Amino acid sequence: MVCPTCRGDARCVGVRHRWVDTLLGQLEIQRHYYHCRQCRHGVMPRDRHLGLDKRMLSPAAREVVSITGVQNSFEQSSEITLKKLCGLSVSESTVERVPKS
Repeated sequence: MVCPTCRGDARCVGVRHRWVDTLLGQLEIQRHYYHCRQCRHGVMPRDRHLGLDKRMLSPAAREVVSITGVQNSFEQSSEITLKKLCGLSVSESTVERVPKS
């Protein structure tokens, strides 16, 4: 694989597991981890392909968190609305940060 940072040769060095919060519940995904020796940058292309970021929320879950976060207080969104609406359990700070991204 071509390294997205330096265009060097990124090699697959293993498989990484990750839990993702979705509107259907938590799912464990597996994805290949590529590392570039030239720039020491690591990348997991499947994360980008699936639209995942560091918050561990699927794109649809991020959208629902964003919508509830701007309609209610962050506390009410995290403790009541998201749990009742779709079973998501996220912190108040996550609800506050998601609409900004």
